[in-house]
Amino acid sequence: MGLAEPMKPSEVRTLVLAGHTLLRGILDDIMRVALAELDQPGTGAARMRQRAIELADAFSAHLEVEEEILRPLLQKIDAWGPVRVERMNADHANQRERLFEIRRQCGDPVFSDAQLARRLKQLVIDLREDMEWEEREMLDADLLRDDILSIRQFGG
Repeated sequence: MGLAEPMKPSEVRTLVLAGHTLLRGILDDIMRVALAELDQPGTGAARMRQRAIELADAFSAHLEVEEEILRPLLQKIDAWGPVRVERMNADHANQRERLFEIRRQCGDPVFSDAQLARRLKQLVIDLREDMEWEEREMLDADLLRDDILSIRQFGG
């Protein structure tokens, strides 16, 4: 049996961006429930904890997809590829650590709903910023082109 044909850069871009769209929906919902919990304590704590665990699972799965299909492409796409991969690795390690901590806090009755809501609010802000940076610096259509020549390889 032969190996499947590798994905084109544009296909990788489309798949990763679709993942970002799904994650933004989860992030929006978590922000709503976290803000509601801060505004009216106890009204949505169970939903907030449930959605936080769902976020941790979905975001972790997305990181694995990026590492499988985007990392190898970035590594060789241009002279800055190794720098982009290094940044991706560092960002993903930080995100995994924070998601693990959120999961732990969701199951810890000592950790108050208000504390969790504040942490989730900040996590949502940070993850959105990370995705926006990634879309600008790693998923730009001029970078992930299907043709061989990349516009960004030249200084002008």
